[in-house]
Amino acid sequence: MVPEQIRIHQDGFDYVIWDTYGETIRKHSELPGHTDWHRNAPFDEGALYENWLEFREKFDDFLAGYGYHREGGRYRVDKTSDDRIAIFCHNGSILFMIAHLLEIPLPLVFSGLYCWPCSLTDIYFDQRSEKWAVPRALHIADVSHMAVAGLKPQARGMGDRCDEYY
Repeated sequence: MVPEQIRIHQDGFDYVIWDTYGETIRKHSELPGHTDWHRNAPFDEGALYENWLEFREKFDDFLAGYGYHREGGRYRVDKTSDDRIAIFCHNGSILFMIAHLLEIPLPLVFSGLYCWPCSLTDIYFDQRSEKWAVPRALHIADVSHMAVAGLKPQARGMGDRCDEYY
C-alpha cells in the first residue's frame, strides 16, 4: 500500500506521484524549476515536499558517511575513495535520487525517466579537483544484463504501453 501523501488522483484513477502523466507536468511553456516545482499542481498538495526534503537530508547524511558532504549542488570531498556503493531500491526511490544528485526538478524526472525493475543506474562522482565532486549519470535504467540472460524487463507501473518496446 502506497501512503496517501505520495498518491495522485487523475482521470478517476489513483497513481503514485511518480506516475503522474507527463502531459500534466509539461503542459505549460514554463516548466517546473528546481526550487519551485512543489508550488505547482499536482505537487502542491499533501506531504510530498516534506518527504522530498527529508529524503534529501537522509540521503546526504548517508553520502557524508563516505566522505561526500553536500554544499549547494556539489559535494565537498573529505576523503577520496574508490568504494562503489550499491543501492537496491524501488523506481520511486531511484527517481528521487536521480533528481537530487543531478539537480533536475523532481517532476521532470518523474515525467522523463522510467527505471525498470532490475535495472541498473550508475552515478559517478566526477572529481576534477581534490576538493569537489559532482554526480554524473553514466547509465540510467540499463537492462542490458537482462537481455544477455534472455529475459524481458517488465514495465511495472507503465501498464502494457511498453510491451512492444522489448
